[in-house]
Amino acid sequence: MVSEAGEKNMRTSYSTFVDSEAQRLRAVCDGCDAVVGRLGWGQPGQTWRRPTEALQALPGHGGGNGVYAAEVLRDLFATPLLNGCTDLDTWTPIDGPTRRCLNRLHGRNDKDELLQGQLLCELQEVYRRRFELWPSAILGEPSAALQLHDVRQQLSEFESYLRAHAGKSDRTAFSPRSGTAPTGGGAPPGAPKGKRKRG
Repeated sequence: MVSEAGEKNMRTSYSTFVDSEAQRLRAVCDGCDAVVGRLGWGQPGQTWRRPTEALQALPGHGGGNGVYAAEVLRDLFATPLLNGCTDLDTWTPIDGPTRRCLNRLHGRNDKDELLQGQLLCELQEVYRRRFELWPSAILGEPSAALQLHDVRQQLSEFESYLRAHAGKSDRTAFSPRSGTAPTGGGAPPGAPKGKRKRG
């Protein structure tokens, strides 16, 4: 059941996103040719780095040092568009949480800033050890084969866990990207009272 206030709020949020001055959706439409041109579909030496960097260059898509753009491109791995990439085991963008976790693993201050190349080498070393660190089966079921971007995500999530455990959680309450607060009295009818937890 959807309330009229909730519907109005969603329409306003989407309209603000589509029609805002930043025009992120228009930027994707206008930059689509550049991203597609970097896919290298059917060409030898295809990489996922090139289209990721092209998407990252578009307004509103550069967050997480390229990780946000990479997440969009990851969805194409199982399609013919990116199933021939040669850099799945050698490249992935590295964001702040991954950097902090690598710093912890190497006994450095978690705020230390290192060159991306060094961090990538350290991440590749963890990746090379995946067979001894990642079980071949979990609860009797074969575990998924890991790629470098999976290991990066695991380190990022582990860092988020450690920060939350230390009371320094990066998680914040959800709010629509339009920046507008919900209207119509807050929670929908029948929603539990009290603080809302984000999963």
